[in-house]
Amino acid sequence: MSDDPLPPPLLDLLALAARQPEELLSLTEAEEEIVRRAERLTDLGLFRIVTARRYRLTETGHRALARSPARPRSGAGWLGRLFGRGGS
Repeated sequence: MSDDPLPPPLLDLLALAARQPEELLSLTEAEEEIVRRAERLTDLGLFRIVTARRYRLTETGHRALARSPARPRSGAGWLGRLFGRGGS
């Protein structure tokens, strides 16, 4: 992976995975756009596929999150609303 910063939607998905039990993100009922983002993170080595539409954060993913600028971790916003965590 390059050192270029990830776009906010990809960082949001990484951060969401980091907050899940066992860092396992299930996207079985997610919209196709979100699944495409998860697949992109897999291509970059930041996620590992566990089963269909289930992804686990990798060590490389942890490093990418650590390098990223500080982001709100409240769960609010579009991704938080998708998973029922905050927002209106």
